Amino acid sequence: MKIALKAANGRYVCAEDGGGIDAREVTARVAVRANREVIGPWEIWDERPHPDGGVTLQTHDGHYLTAENGGGGAVSTSRVEAGIWERWMPVLGGYRSVAGYWLCVEVGSEDPVVNATRQAQGPWETFGRVAVGVVMLPLMRDGALLRRSDGSIYDWQEASGFRLLACSEQEQDDFLGWWSGQGLVEPMVNVFTCCVNLFDLAPGDGLARLPALLDKAAAYGVRIRAVALVDTAIRSFDYAAHLTAVRALRHPSLIVMGANEPLQFWQANVRELCKQSGGQPTLYGAGPADGLNDESAEFATGDVLYVNKNRSDEERGWKWVRHTKECWYDRRVETGLVAINGEPRRDDLDPGRHFALGCMAWICQSAIMDCFHYGEGRFARRVEPVEQVALDARVAGWLSRPPGFRGRFYNTGWPGSPVRAFSGALRCYGAVQGDDAYVIALDAADVRIGWDNGFTPIADAEQRVGDARLIHARR
Repeated sequence: MKIALKAANGRYVCAEDGGGIDAREVTARVAVRANREVIGPWEIWDERPHPDGGVTLQTHDGHYLTAENGGGGAVSTSRVEAGIWERWMPVLGGYRSVAGYWLCVEVGSEDPVVNATRQAQGPWETFGRVAVGVVMLPLMRDGALLRRSDGSIYDWQEASGFRLLACSEQEQDDFLGWWSGQGLVEPMVNVFTCCVNLFDLAPGDGLARLPALLDKAAAYGVRIRAVALVDTAIRSFDYAAHLTAVRALRHPSLIVMGANEPLQFWQANVRELCKQSGGQPTLYGAGPADGLNDESAEFATGDVLYVNKNRSDEERGWKWVRHTKECWYDRRVETGLVAINGEPRRDDLDPGRHFALGCMAWICQSAIMDCFHYGEGRFARRVEPVEQVALDARVAGWLSRPPGFRGRFYNTGWPGSPVRAFSGALRCYGAVQGDDAYVIALDAADVRIGWDNGFTPIADAEQRVGDARLIHARR
């Protein structure tokens, strides 16, 4: 995704000469400054996922932004291949190098040089992120997949942002800039078009503000899941008219959800209303049933089936993770629809469980269909520090999928599965594409796997976060 970075001095970050400057040379000039008032070719950065997690930032002429020695000094724009020093972790509007140094603009200097010298984030280490040349293509359903109009598969990587339509312009920019900076491609935000319990948003106000939010979000490269009916048992209005009006909006970044948990006590008279068919121009899903132990396919009437799965603490805290397999695989096979993990637990911030869930998102089905639900997200605010750790782990799980890998799901012991049996773990789920297999082991502090169908694990190819282990095997 092509972006421009606006520094705390109000100027854009520029790769001098469009790139190609090596700070290690004795006579080297400054490679990067934040002193441009308008966006031109030298101020455009191509942000892409790094194979080891995080992102890379590539200049106009194809050079990478490098933190020399991993950070602690100058930055260069001379490398044409991405190594570990070209890996940046996007966090809270900033970029952190592999050695823990933040990309910084010397705002207090007459020459606002950009370097990687700070070990803590402040205003000089925080950037506004502006999407450049974003073209948001509409989505269409292709069986249990979503595709853009150019045929490419869309991966649904979402965060909660319920209050976004009730936020000020500045709050919207802050949230969208933060979320678009996580290294994801066209991430989604879950937004309420009306509300009473968590915050006050009248349906007429939400509907009136939605078109402008869609335009703003698209400029950041973000898509919107708009929830039409919320808290209908508390506020009376013309539910059918409001749902029809939301669905009638024509915008390539919009997907509509009928109601937030229509079987809950805060909803009234919307159960049958939500059961509408899908199709163009705007993709539609009725909504998850109740959000506590949702095994229902009752609302599989549109394009998308939203499922809020079991959120219990059973199985040493892993049941809510393990149970998501039923959403991504069982419900998808049962209904033939795109199955979205709509609102998993927000109070369990264990990094291992979030990494496992991020991996399961692409192991259990061919495309990622997942939501990071967190406490501050209900109010469309950035994550708290402890939530950021969980989010980083979930994103690491999403981005751990190798480029081009969209394998077939196998449970342990199934014909063709890479795993015959295991011990020392709660579950082992696998996906196979050709001669490659990836297995995610849950609650796997001491997992031992009996491999099958010719697969053997690749040495030093295992990723481990907490008690979750992602293992690459080959035959």
